Amino acid sequence: MDEEISFRSITRIYREESSKRFLTPLEPDFFEKLNSYLDDLESRLKEQREKGGESKTTTLLRDEYRKACRKRDQVFRLRSRKMANLAASRASGASVDMGPLTRPEVAMVEAMVELITSARAGIYGTSKPEPVHETPRKEVSAPSRNVVIRILEDIPPFAGVEGNFDLKKEDIASLPRKVAGILVKQGKAQEIQVE
Repeated sequence: MDEEISFRSITRIYREESSKRFLTPLEPDFFEKLNSYLDDLESRLKEQREKGGESKTTTLLRDEYRKACRKRDQVFRLRSRKMANLAASRASGASVDMGPLTRPEVAMVEAMVELITSARAGIYGTSKPEPVHETPRKEVSAPSRNVVIRILEDIPPFAGVEGNFDLKKEDIASLPRKVAGILVKQGKAQEIQVE
């Protein structure tokens, strides 16, 4: 990809970022290149001012510099919101794609994950944060077997990938392994061994 940074390219990235729900992939060194571009504009502007004060070139450079800084801030703000969601998912143990992030953004997401994990430990009243576990990607194979469980308390109706569920205390249900595992882990159900 290795695109040269210009006001046009920053504007294109801003448009992509604002129109998509997920992060637009950027080169790992995008912000370093952007900062170099802005430094170059700033030094050219300073040089023009030293040559002769306000000129048409000075005005054009100043406008380009201001607009580029504004677009940089807008891109960062949009990406920051998306990275906060990414970090929250990762802190909850979900496997997330870090590929679209730049190097500084990867560090930022990791810092957010640590902050969320630590804050959660404080809210839950645990002495140390729960470790964040990456969920390995699983190969899709034959459908998993159902598990028979006994419901220990009324559970508000919920929808899952496998369907909708409305479970009441003392119900005996055969549920997909993943759903049953969550309910058992939360103490809302008990697995029944069936031979």
